[in-house]
Amino acid sequence: MPLANEPAGSLLALDEITRRLRRDCPWDREQTSARSCRIRSRRPNELADAANSGDDAKMLDELGDVLFQVYFLSLLLEERGQGDLPPWRSTAARS
Repeated sequence: MPLANEPAGSLLALDEITRRLRRDCPWDREQTSARSCRIRSRRPNELADAANSGDDAKMLDELGDVLFQVYFLSLLLEERGQGDLPPWRSTAARS
């Protein structure tokens, strides 16, 4: 199993956290793709603002928010049987 600070390990940790939130958190269980996008639609703009201002710490924070959003939406697709992000998962499991 890769370490959490390695890219594959970090993605596996994100997978576990996102699935746990979706399963155990009432607020996350209620989310739909449309609702999630409406709520988090400002994230890409916040990332762009951080990048444009040269604020690296803020940029890292916003990158995490955007990555979570991408993964959360892919999990919603997976739940509906419409696709997911499995290639990195199978690669990470072999590492």
